[in-house]
Amino acid sequence: MRLAALVTTLTAVTATGLPAAHPAAAEERRSRPPASASPQTGHRAPARAHAAARATALPRTVRWLLESDGSFRERYREDGSPAARRLAARTLRAIEAGLIATHLPQGAHIPEVPPMTVWRARDDGSRVARVTYTGTAVPPSGIAVHYDAAGRLTGTVEHVFEERGETQGRVAVWRDGRLVVDSFVEHTPEPSSWSERFTDCTADRDVPGWVVQALAESGAPDAGSRTGTEREEDAGGTGQAARPGGFRVPFADTLLLCARQADRTG
Repeated sequence: MRLAALVTTLTAVTATGLPAAHPAAAEERRSRPPASASPQTGHRAPARAHAAARATALPRTVRWLLESDGSFRERYREDGSPAARRLAARTLRAIEAGLIATHLPQGAHIPEVPPMTVWRARDDGSRVARVTYTGTAVPPSGIAVHYDAAGRLTGTVEHVFEERGETQGRVAVWRDGRLVVDSFVEHTPEPSSWSERFTDCTADRDVPGWVVQALAESGAPDAGSRTGTEREEDAGGTGQAARPGGFRVPFADTLLLCARQADRTG
């Protein structure tokens, strides 16, 4: 895939709300056996799925992630105002008090001084505060806490990524404390392919190929407003929201740089 095909829609994207899983990843899901109820949530947890990424899927996945990041940047701006700082402190207190549920795996934790970013929507003033996890929960693990313009909590979206090997890992997603995705993801590109060149580049920058695939499969950790009717049957179980927003991909610059490098060395 050439660079022009990769980014042609980046600036004109009009993605809506919390994206469902990328179709290229969704179509590779295998049949899931019945799952037992989650002991933490009391809801029936989805079965783990093995989503081995084909070499041809990753370029489409990269394009989709870049489009979603572009859509997020169009709607949101980073907010460093006193109100945003107060919201960040309030979010941390709520997490520490257990008022906002988190599901950190063994060996993962929230840093004492956690990296946190608050974004504010240009259209309606709503905010998203995201707390980053560390330890065995690898980037971009964390929880996005959504507030309306009046500062009322409207929901949470939590992502946990755990490495299971050089080319594979587990991704789990909770919406408002309810487990909606629990998948095993593997990315093993064909030798000398575009995907291998791309993955080698991202891995050198601490972004394994399986993480790229897992993020696309699981949906957005930092989505826009989640108001409106959500469709749980969407691929990946992350639903669909009524408002535009896309989501922020923390390593979007790495994806673009490595896509260019893969093109040049092809």
